Amino acid sequence: MSQHAGKVAKWDGWTTFGAIVTAIGVLAGLYFTNHSLQATTAQNDATRRVALTDEFNKAVAALDSAGVNSRVAGIFSLEQIAIGSPQMRSPIF
Repeated sequence: MSQHAGKVAKWDGWTTFGAIVTAIGVLAGLYFTNHSLQATTAQNDATRRVALTDEFNKAVAALDSAGVNSRVAGIFSLEQIAIGSPQMRSPIF
């Protein structure tokens, strides 16, 4: 049995084996990092849409306000939303 252990310890392929295992680990890490990044991006997009919808609703509610200053602020808010969000330009204008 000790002869077999000596052959394994002296095997010249350990460097190649180690490089292959390392490469597989790196590729697996890149795969999971990519999926994590995609999930984070999707979550950020959803959060941004919710915030944009909330901001839009507040601006529209300000237009129905009795005070002139509030209505002007609502118009300004809608303008800023239209400038910052191309997909909201059509509903605003």
